[in-house]
Amino acid sequence: MTASRIFLMTKGEVIPAEKAGKLKTAFQVAAISIILVYRVLALWPVSAVWTREHASLWAGVMNGAMALAVTLTVWSGLLYFRNLEQGREK
Repeated sequence: MTASRIFLMTKGEVIPAEKAGKLKTAFQVAAISIILVYRVLALWPVSAVWTREHASLWAGVMNGAMALAVTLTVWSGLLYFRNLEQGREK
């Protein structure tokens, strides 16, 4: 997306960021944060046992967060290219 934006900017065209892209980024950050929190808690002796005991819950939360982030990434990309094509038709 960034490469196509830069390329279009050199031609004088501006493609503004969509709300879908911002939402996608927020969910990507949240998913990565959840994974990092789990990894830190699993290494910390005080919470390592609790983390292991609830590993299936953590796995579900991490997988769900990543699935949502991937879905939003695909959706955002499709919207971007649709809007790009609609902008060229005008």
